[in-house]
Amino acid sequence: MRMWCQLFLYHINGSAKITKVLREEKVPTASWLNFTRYGTFAHIFEGKPESKRYEWTIAHVKAILKSEVYIGNSVHNMQSTVSFKSKKKVRKPESEWFRVENTHEPIIDKEVFYRVQEQIKSRRRQTKEKATPIFAGLVKCADCGWSMRFVMWYKKS
Repeated sequence: MRMWCQLFLYHINGSAKITKVLREEKVPTASWLNFTRYGTFAHIFEGKPESKRYEWTIAHVKAILKSEVYIGNSVHNMQSTVSFKSKKKVRKPESEWFRVENTHEPIIDKEVFYRVQEQIKSRRRQTKEKATPIFAGLVKCADCGWSMRFVMWYKKS
């Protein structure tokens, strides 16, 4: 439990640094634990070097930081299939989710969790000149939903 609290508190450093810490401290991934307990994910781990056990990704860490499971909630109906014939998954809007609170014992304090969520929403990257563009993270593409990127072009003369 203590490690997960530290993970959430590390968020001020960003997901990439958390990933680096998990790899350096050789914390096994969830898929490795499933492999050792139940034999699942055998195609990923059998015959691979030991370092494969600790290959955390930034996507893994971000998913953990955003998951309400760690504060004792269960969230259902987050995604569905396009049709009964297709296995393609589509994420549903948050208004259609079913949230059941206090279904199990929390690992993370709710105050810490919600503080991290605010940090995630307000997080903006700095430029090399240590300046934060005023619209970074606020302006989104209407087609894909990605945040606007700030790029400075220097013309060599």
